[in-house]
Amino acid sequence: MCPPPASPAWGRTEVLSRFIRLLLPAVALVLTIPACDSSAPPVGQVPTHPVRGKVLVNNQPAVGAFVLFIPKAEPDPPVHPRPRATVGEDGSFVLFTYNEEDGAPEGEYWVAIRWKVEGKDDKDRLGDRYIDPEKTKLKATVKAGKNDLPPFQLK
Repeated sequence: MCPPPASPAWGRTEVLSRFIRLLLPAVALVLTIPACDSSAPPVGQVPTHPVRGKVLVNNQPAVGAFVLFIPKAEPDPPVHPRPRATVGEDGSFVLFTYNEEDGAPEGEYWVAIRWKVEGKDDKDRLGDRYIDPEKTKLKATVKAGKNDLPPFQLK
């Protein structure tokens, strides 16, 4: 004599349970793949590297000065944002290009610095000597990995 047939509801539940048990690990794997290569920049961005430096004027911190790195090989018009920073209380700065403190792409740069006179946005405490990339003698090189630049000593 044959055993009684399984009820149709029990069969569907078992099939569904097996399907879910097989599907969940596959979904979890697919969702974690993008997280595996978090070092890759988003589409349209180039890789950046941490860059720290200091700006001193007569050996004093240039608090609030704006620092701009201009790529020497920059196309016209520029394709990517220029790395930039604001000088802190101790004279230090940390560059960012796309996100806070993400650094700068590898390359050779002219460095422009503007230190506004408080309350007079059109006046530069440095006499506009370090704004024009054609005239500034400030340069920097960003390499792959961490970059701690020597201080920019200005007068």
